[in-house]
Parts: sequence; C-alpha cells; structure tokens
Amino acid sequence: MIIFKPVMRKSNNQKISESIKELLKLYRLDEKMDEYELIRSWEQVVGPMIARHTTSITISNKKLVVTIDSAPMRNELLYCRTKVLNTLNAMIGGIVVEEMVIR
Repeated sequence: MIIFKPVMRKSNNQKISESIKELLKLYRLDEKMDEYELIRSWEQVVGPMIARHTTSITISNKKLVVTIDSAPMRNELLYCRTKVLNTLNAMIGGIVVEEMVIR
C-alpha cells in the first residue's frame, strides 16, 4: 500500500518582490536583468569621461564587449580592466561577466 504525503502549498502571503524574483527565475530572465543592470551601471563605475567615449556595450556568453571611440580612453580602460570588471560584478552581487574585451 502506497501512502502519499500531501504537498504543502506556499502561503498566499508573499511579498510582490519575492514573487517577481521567482517569476524571473522561472522564465530564466534573472540573468538578463543582471546584464541590463550591469550595462546601466557602466557610467557609475568608469566615470563620465570614459562613458562619454563609449559607443556600445554588449554582453554575450559572460563576456563584456565595450567599444571606445578614443585611443587614449581605450588604453586607460585596458590598464584598469580587472578593477572595472570586479566593481561591476560587485554592484550586481554576483558574477555576471567573467571577461572584458575592449575595442
């Protein structure tokens, strides 16, 4: 004789933010939201001068690809690439990107 245990339902008293996080995780959109937040915080991390010379920012396969239109700014960003990458990931609260390519 097989005895089934009743499945416990989640209570209906749940915060909206928790429900949204569960929904994003269910549809696997939480990673895209983190990528969006990382791109949005670019100017805050690198400053207005480098952000002004940034023409495009994309993320693909945990690789951040940044296009800079000024050679001196590109060179400066190359020197502090690791620090910028660590700061961006720390702002999001996890490892969103592992590598940064500067063009």
